[in-house]
Amino acid sequence: DLVVVLGGDGTFLSAVRLLQGQPTPILGINMGSLGFLTETPVDELYEVLNLAIKNKLTRIPRSSLQAVIHCGNGKRITYFGLNDLVLERGAESRLIDLAVHCGKLFVCTVKADGLIVASPTGSTAYSLAAGGPIVHPDVQGITITPICPHTLTNRPILLPNDRPIRIKLSQSTAQAVLMVDGQRCEDLTSADELVVTKGNHPVILLGMPQRNYFDVLRTKLRFGQRE
Repeated sequence: DLVVVLGGDGTFLSAVRLLQGQPTPILGINMGSLGFLTETPVDELYEVLNLAIKNKLTRIPRSSLQAVIHCGNGKRITYFGLNDLVLERGAESRLIDLAVHCGKLFVCTVKADGLIVASPTGSTAYSLAAGGPIVHPDVQGITITPICPHTLTNRPILLPNDRPIRIKLSQSTAQAVLMVDGQRCEDLTSADELVVTKGNHPVILLGMPQRNYFDVLRTKLRFGQRE
């Protein structure tokens, strides 16, 4: 009926992986550092847990991400995430070349240390640190943010989440590493294609009715503060 997470955002994402798309609501209690997903302070634990049991908390659906690797040998591998999918160069010292398509349309080629594909929830995580925008969770979009791109013309872009985003390595790139919510998953080569779509099932967060997304932005990220 309910998952209670005691920890930080990493622990929260571990709980999301354990649920594997099940619609069980998650109550995050912050016992870590920032705690953007685990927004409830630990000193409110018993008060908020009591409200959860009485079904008096707000259910907050968050869009998830699904990644399907179409391997060169015909095999398909599927991963599910809440925050982001990252293609990075791994142990290779050189940049990787990635061709990005949105649906059937070619978007661009990215030459960079890597590429972050983030949900609105994940827009305040790695993507934000790499220069991506903050995206409100109600926005139906997926953000693509290059990591240290070779050219300044490669900028973050927000794409609609109702069509697949296809990413493929160029033949000059030996391989790349796929990370899902901070966990290393697969090594990809130019024979493989990564297809990212909106997940079939949202992740359900529980929150206090009087606490909204902008409250969390101001509290956790000091959004808009001048000092």
